[in-house]
Amino acid sequence: MPLFTKLHSIRSSVHIPFASKQSAPTPPSPRSYTDQPSPQSRPSSLARHPQQPQQPSLQRQRTISTPTASFAETLKVMSKQVQQQNQFDDAFASFFFTEKRCRNRAIFMAARLAQSLGPDFAQLHQPTSTTTTTTTTTIHSFWKRVMDRFYTLNYLLYVVPSTEVSRKRYLAALGQRMTDGIGARLKDRRGGLETYFALCYATTHDDKAEDARRILEHCLDSEDKLGHSERDAMYIFHGLRAGFLDGHYEPEVVLDDDDALLATLRHAVLDNKRLMEQSYVNPFEDDACIVDSDDDYPDGELVKSRHSDSGFYEEVV
Repeated sequence: MPLFTKLHSIRSSVHIPFASKQSAPTPPSPRSYTDQPSPQSRPSSLARHPQQPQQPSLQRQRTISTPTASFAETLKVMSKQVQQQNQFDDAFASFFFTEKRCRNRAIFMAARLAQSLGPDFAQLHQPTSTTTTTTTTTIHSFWKRVMDRFYTLNYLLYVVPSTEVSRKRYLAALGQRMTDGIGARLKDRRGGLETYFALCYATTHDDKAEDARRILEHCLDSEDKLGHSERDAMYIFHGLRAGFLDGHYEPEVVLDDDDALLATLRHAVLDNKRLMEQSYVNPFEDDACIVDSDDDYPDGELVKSRHSDSGFYEEVV
């Protein structure tokens, strides 16, 4: 056999690894795509389905207050303390109708009627009663009479105790009188009692009774939306705007159909005014509230010191 033929046969029988054809890579399984996503696919998936951070939901619950015996006892104790030593003025004024609040509320309601019904209303309507005394004031006598009736109603509803026999009897008779005439149209409507008791008492005409009732209904709605201090500010604002807070108006209870209740109302007015006359005690003027010792500082560290109403001030070197 020739040498070339032998070499060719040997070469063809020997397997050379690097000389063989390179095999195609095995495609990855579908599971690899789901388990390990590529970096290019991650941002797109996040952009396609952004994850919103969960924020804790705030649940707002309304506190429902229920009358309890302890709360009633607290109010009784507060009222006794106010009568004795005037310790709880702010709290007392928030829960009870003081003399100032009864007066300003009467002025407020009369001022709203005067502003809304117009300046000619008082001139056209003559009073039905002349029992009120004449005072030197710039307020028209008609609105003076209306304010007195509002003032009387405030004491009747909010100051005189609900257990008072004369009060119960009078309110029952008043409700019976409101079953006829103009009272029947006002009785079951908001602001109707105030209109009948004050305005219908001061005038013989009832053509503006429904308009007055709507005005007073708006006044009552405004009171319901405000706190105690905000109501007091509203009373003063409208009283000044109408010119009724001139400093000369001294309200009085006007009730000519029940002498026993009239005496009770006057006694309640005197008690309320007596509470206003008590002197105010500044807690910062109490000796127990003023620091008068330098024990907390080493000797020689203080240069000088002085006392004041609000405490003890030091100047440290």
